[in-house]
Amino acid sequence: MAEYNIDLVIKKIKQCFPNKTPESINHFYYNIFRFQCFTQYLIAYSIYSVMKVIGLGRLMAERSEKENWDEYLISVLNDPKRGISLYIAGINVGLFVFLLVLTVLNVFCGLIQANLPKLWFYGMLVAVILAVVINDYTAPTDTKKYLKDFKRFASMSKTEKHKSALLTFLIVIGICSIFVGSFIFYLRSSVH
Repeated sequence: MAEYNIDLVIKKIKQCFPNKTPESINHFYYNIFRFQCFTQYLIAYSIYSVMKVIGLGRLMAERSEKENWDEYLISVLNDPKRGISLYIAGINVGLFVFLLVLTVLNVFCGLIQANLPKLWFYGMLVAVILAVVINDYTAPTDTKKYLKDFKRFASMSKTEKHKSALLTFLIVIGICSIFVGSFIFYLRSSVH
């Protein structure tokens, strides 16, 4: 029986499907990342306020030998190279991809008027797998490329940033609205 070198197989598969994230997807990730940085700051600010009152922030600053521990922690959370905000942004984009794939499933089940809970359940499992694969494929993994794109997006003018953030917001609202509409369509078609 032939033995396979799993690393060689993975390398061959990656050569067949090069991961070149388009700039528009990096722009979408950047806006979601900026939103995550903002929410991390809001959450962290309330936690830091409590920590200052009880004195824990001063103790953490002494222990970590950082003068301004609050700002240091925020900079670590919001680091575009390996920060938690980028990871959470990837999870959010994966959720939006899942909602899009589930929208297609809802429309399909609604059109064939399938009242089979098993079909929808297994379809949802397939939707999860597809969403994970699509998100993994489109996620910005080439650190040099997406950091270069992030720096260019950060240097845009304020009006361009607002326009791109508004476009991202409208895309997210559109994805959620289409999903809710497809779910209503599926439920109505399964009742009749």
